[in-house]
Amino acid sequence: MLSGNVYPFFTDWALRMLLRWAQQDPVSEKEINRNEAIYGIQKNRNPFVDYPGLEQYIWGSYTDVAFSYDNYVQPEATGISEVHKALAPSADESVYDLRGQRHEGRLQKRGIYIRQKRKILVR
Repeated sequence: MLSGNVYPFFTDWALRMLLRWAQQDPVSEKEINRNEAIYGIQKNRNPFVDYPGLEQYIWGSYTDVAFSYDNYVQPEATGISEVHKALAPSADESVYDLRGQRHEGRLQKRGIYIRQKRKILVR
């Protein structure tokens, strides 16, 4: 998942997955309440809860926009399609494991695999 470099820290597949996850699972009221409760005890906050879309300023389509706490504007688009187009060669029938390794042929081993953005569970 980690690429071993300084930036963007993640492998291409992990970055695409995390940006897609952020888009498909927006900050909930439960997460906001938890963030407030943690701040009450520890006096620290999760900036990704306080600033939905912050991941776009770090890794997505807003990397060329200066982030400002005072003038924060939540990104309208996530830029996932742009990242996907730039990093994924094509959408085919390839199957990948959760480490991003491509598997050819029948899946013999138990595990979770991804094909065309769908999870495949082999028992």
